[in-house]
Amino acid sequence: MIRIAAVLAAALAFLAPASALTMEEALLDQLVAKGAPGDGAVSIVGRLPANLEPETVTFASIAYDATTGRFNAQITLPTGRVFGLQGKVEAGVDVPVLTRALQSGEIANAEDLVFVRMAQSRVTRGAITDSADIVGFSARRQLRPGVALRSLDFEKPIVIRKGDAVTMVYRVPGVELTSRGKAMANGGVGDSVPVLNVQSHTQVDAVVTGAGSVTVSPQNIALN
Repeated sequence: MIRIAAVLAAALAFLAPASALTMEEALLDQLVAKGAPGDGAVSIVGRLPANLEPETVTFASIAYDATTGRFNAQITLPTGRVFGLQGKVEAGVDVPVLTRALQSGEIANAEDLVFVRMAQSRVTRGAITDSADIVGFSARRQLRPGVALRSLDFEKPIVIRKGDAVTMVYRVPGVELTSRGKAMANGGVGDSVPVLNVQSHTQVDAVVTGAGSVTVSPQNIALN
């Protein structure tokens, strides 16, 4: 029984999610004890050592000036090296960041996000603060985890691509007409794209409603 319990404990430890603690959060925990505001955020000056894991360091010393918000700290790395940190505690902003790298064209899910508090000076202009502006959208480029995200980083998922065959639908109460068309541009759901009616060879603007489907407004009724 003891052996089984040990194996189970090891398995649970392996499955447990890694800590999301950042160096900034670890520093704030220490600085709050020195008088820093608990709802603040840490801005570190300079670069941190590569692959630094906050859980593996110890704080040798830390000093905080409540008037300016500035701090100086000495941390001991797992190698025994002592590394100096300087920075400031300032107003914080809660922003969603990725927990993993997102490839260009990949759609973000709720499980890919976590909210972190960042120093206001480190949050770029146009940064996203609402996860609703990320979940369900696709990355315009490769995105790194742990950094503030901007609206320019995402777009609606492309469900129709230029050259795709589409079904053109025209609806009014009691009437529904359909025709075959060819998309002349990429588009996501809700986007307006030009579509060529392959029967009449007339190009009209249509709204993307899903993969392979568009609707045509009454003003563009030339379906045949």
